[in-house]
Amino acid sequence: MHFWIDKNALDGSISRMHVMASDREKAIDLQLIASKPVVLNGERGYSRKSEESPFMASYYFSYTDMETKGKLTLGGRVFEVSGKSWFDREISTKKLGEKLAGWDWFALQLDDGREIMLYSLRRKDSADDPYSSGTVVYPDGSSRHLLKDDFIVSVLGHYKSARTGARYPSKWQVRVPSERIAVTVSPLVKDQEALAQNSTGNYYWEGTCGIDGSARGRAYVELTGY
Repeated sequence: MHFWIDKNALDGSISRMHVMASDREKAIDLQLIASKPVVLNGERGYSRKSEESPFMASYYFSYTDMETKGKLTLGGRVFEVSGKSWFDREISTKKLGEKLAGWDWFALQLDDGREIMLYSLRRKDSADDPYSSGTVVYPDGSSRHLLKDDFIVSVLGHYKSARTGARYPSKWQVRVPSERIAVTVSPLVKDQEALAQNSTGNYYWEGTCGIDGSARGRAYVELTGY
């Protein structure tokens, strides 16, 4: 595959890709190679997103463990970097249902080799939609679908944006009892709000977090509809 916008490009295949992007102040040039097979989230990739209709859904797949190496340029300085990446792709059929306000999405990469994806679909009455769900990916690449009742996400703190006035959850306890997981997920930087006036026109919070508790690691969290 080859996708590009000016000098920004994505080459290769889904499981082995070369990513290049830059602006006046910074640039990335990274090679990503999948260490585990593709994960089909939900029911063989079918991920329903609302109790209102089975057509409010997506086809959802992930590569949760991609060995990553390359260069990061900041302010004229070039750094050799390495680590792990997570690739997510959803192809949706419809927008969110009328009863839904947004979602809280978590991607957890644990130091013991497991990865966990969770999302809570928030209804406008503050309840979680029954089709909130997730996936556990094991060190050998096998995976297990999680239903809403298989995990508990509790908010431990909040952050209020000075730019938009939005009040976001900002610290969480995440529990998956069947996996003996009880961890605290904390943003590494409080202000990771994304303002998308020039594209989708909305704003949301998404960013990198640390994990402590029964397991350690890194997380990425996305919050919409606040």
